[in-house]
Amino acid sequence: MRSTLDLLKEKWFIVVLVVVILVLIAILLFRSNNGGVESAPPATQLIQQPGSSSAGQAALPANTIIFCLQFDGRQDGHLPALMGGSPDAVLNMDKTGSNWALTPTATGDEDYGILPNGTFFAKEEFLKKWAIFSSVAIKCDRTNWQPKEMTLSTIGGKPARIYN
Repeated sequence: MRSTLDLLKEKWFIVVLVVVILVLIAILLFRSNNGGVESAPPATQLIQQPGSSSAGQAALPANTIIFCLQFDGRQDGHLPALMGGSPDAVLNMDKTGSNWALTPTATGDEDYGILPNGTFFAKEEFLKKWAIFSSVAIKCDRTNWQPKEMTLSTIGGKPARIYN
């Protein structure tokens, strides 16, 4: 009587073929379960950033300022990306994250924005919804996309981080 090991040695081709087929089936099932499609967060809009041209994208107003906020220098700590999208967000040019695209028309009653004098702000209460932090930095054209620390102040009667 032959052992199972002897039978496997004789039928090695069939064993390898069965293993390959099982792996292919597993891959196909995995791809069909997640649809095989990557998508942006649902609330993030793809809007044309200044200087680019792409059919089907809405152009930003001439005085739009694009910026993001970063918590404690963390690469995984940016707003609006941590929000999973925002109605006034645009995808980064490399589509790895998002930024806000706002005009300097805020009144100070909003959670975040840009005042007509060019001051960027984000209210502390709003920021604490998204992270526990000790510092908040802004990145935008004005800072050459380098993080610049925002200072604690008051906007609309509430504590806020500002940069001007």
